[in-house]
Amino acid sequence: MIDHFRDISVPAAPKTVLAADQVLLGQRFPPQQQIILYSSDQWEGFVHEWAHFCLKKLYIQVQRFTGANDRGIDIAGFSDDQKLQGVWDNYQCKHYDHALYPSDAWPEIGKILWHSFKGEYKAPRPAGGKGRSDPRGAHGQPARSSRQNARPQLAEAHAGHANIATTRIYDHRKTRPEDSPTFKVNY
Repeated sequence: MIDHFRDISVPAAPKTVLAADQVLLGQRFPPQQQIILYSSDQWEGFVHEWAHFCLKKLYIQVQRFTGANDRGIDIAGFSDDQKLQGVWDNYQCKHYDHALYPSDAWPEIGKILWHSFKGEYKAPRPAGGKGRSDPRGAHGQPARSSRQNARPQLAEAHAGHANIATTRIYDHRKTRPEDSPTFKVNY
């Protein structure tokens, strides 16, 4: 019975010379993998740094909304002095322990639609709208939610649309239900 067991062999040597910090701290991880490991407090700090260093140069003013009464706005970038009654962009900055599901995004989209419909603020610019000042594009991935789908350039669950028909949910699943042969079958 023990004939099937072997002694442990010497592990392969590293293919490159290790730096001192690698010896002390272990393997380096790419930024997109580091983001996955963030705690809630680390994520908040990450969003704060991103807003300060990336967004402040794109807008007249950038403000962070926190708490239960944020009205669907995590970070707002204002392009004029009228703030929420003028031209502005909304950034959702969520960090879930799972991939972003539509059920995560719909409530955020609903908040934007509801509060803009009630006149509490003017609807933010639609994603891809003309004049959008973010050089990475309307959906330049500034602060995305999902741990599994985190990207190095951050990411965005950008739910600031006045029209539900123009709203796009970002989903990086490898398979989609509509691609399944059973999805098209009428039962």
